[in-house]
Amino acid sequence: MPIIKFDYIYMNEFDSYKNDFGFEIGSGFSGNSDYMKALDEKKRRALMEEQYNFLQIQKSEILTQQKYRELHQKEILAQQKYREEQRKGANLEKWLLIVNTFIAIAALLVSIFK
Repeated sequence: MPIIKFDYIYMNEFDSYKNDFGFEIGSGFSGNSDYMKALDEKKRRALMEEQYNFLQIQKSEILTQQKYRELHQKEILAQQKYREEQRKGANLEKWLLIVNTFIAIAALLVSIFK
């Protein structure tokens, strides 16, 4: 999952109107502070929207991973249950083989001593 970082480079573009101290001479933005505030607000909104979209993408990726983990966990549990059933079946077959061997030995002894 990609990790998304936001650099502070974007923030240098914001709040440029704070450099305007309201002086008519030398400020360069003295007549444009409302425009700069509106521009900064527009940039702020665009950045917030971009961050929101990235967060939604990350959220959907996390949910997808959680669903995959749940499915994988169910598969593991099913495999464990299958192995347990196979083990029980193998134990039953082993005991049947032992009983069958004793019956064969008993039949052999009966036929020998008859």
